[in-house]
Amino acid sequence: MTIRKRGVLTFVDTVNEKAGKYTSLILPIMVSIIVLEVVARYIFNSPTSWVHELSGLIHLILIFVGGAWVLLKGEHVVVDIVYARFPPKVQIIVRTATSVVFFFLFGALLWTSAQWTWIGIQYGEHSHSHWGPLLWPFRILIPTGCVMIMAQRVVIIIRNLTLILKGWESG
Repeated sequence: MTIRKRGVLTFVDTVNEKAGKYTSLILPIMVSIIVLEVVARYIFNSPTSWVHELSGLIHLILIFVGGAWVLLKGEHVVVDIVYARFPPKVQIIVRTATSVVFFFLFGALLWTSAQWTWIGIQYGEHSHSHWGPLLWPFRILIPTGCVMIMAQRVVIIIRNLTLILKGWESG
């Protein structure tokens, strides 16, 4: 693998590593506002009108921006009961094949979410809730996260194909 390719792979890893670390900083905010809602609702009998929506918007950030970090760390869900029984070469092939499939699924999501986000930007779309936040700043994170996840998938595919080719050439 050339230095240039390694540089791109490392760049993708670094971006997703930093994005994941910064994204993790908002998790305590989400937990805090949910605790605030529970206390307000069940202790003071005064539920909020904004916590449910805000926690959903924060969750969106965690899923789409943090998703690439989860992929980088290999912490995504794997059905171990089946996958762990495969020999290492088969595991690499399965990981590569699923990465290709998910790359295209996220490509479709990228296309759709970019259109949806663009419409929200054009119309200055707000939520229909009582506090009515602008939606596009949150929506823009969906296509952004898709690009990050797709880039990480490409890195995984390249690294796995390198392992397959080197491993099978020597063994």
